Amino acid sequence: MADLLPSDWLVGVVGRLDKPTTGALLVTDDGDLDFLLTSPTFHVWKRYLLTVVGEPDAGDPRLQRLRDGVLISGEATEPARCGIVEGVAWPGRDGTRLSQLCLEIREGRFRQVRRMANHVGFKLVRLHRVAIGPVELGDLAEGRWRELDADEVEGLYDAAGGREAPVRRARAALWRRLAAGELDVRDAALVERYVVGSDWRH
Repeated sequence: MADLLPSDWLVGVVGRLDKPTTGALLVTDDGDLDFLLTSPTFHVWKRYLLTVVGEPDAGDPRLQRLRDGVLISGEATEPARCGIVEGVAWPGRDGTRLSQLCLEIREGRFRQVRRMANHVGFKLVRLHRVAIGPVELGDLAEGRWRELDADEVEGLYDAAGGREAPVRRARAALWRRLAAGELDVRDAALVERYVVGSDWRH
């Protein structure tokens, strides 16, 4: 990816993809936005298209299992949004039929979508990420990039709880430290500034 961007850009990657997966990536030099989009605390939906073997129907129990959450390494995934992309089916190379699912998740565990699909019994042929929050990949060709406009940036902030979300998190953590007796009088000014007289403790 470094070969695709200007060499003088100092950016972080939001939402890495494993090698076989294609689709949308975000890069940013905005530390707050990077934190909001990668922290497990602020759940931003990511949408994927899954090409699978077979032609499941809307009542396929595997879809409901994905929606409810499955166990990965002994820990349940959060509820997901999942459905069939209607009217999209074609023959595979070996004569089997292929179809497409749409899956949206709010987490980012290692190879999570692949593991979820395999866990419920879908044979995954291709995985493609089409959106991160409100930002759609659209018809952007593989290997190409574009800059987000101001509305898209604000949309990402809104999807993660707003621009003040990192401040809320920091203040809540500070309040927990105060309640646990981990702060002493030397921290009084900090506590007064960020905690006392505010509602960030809840």
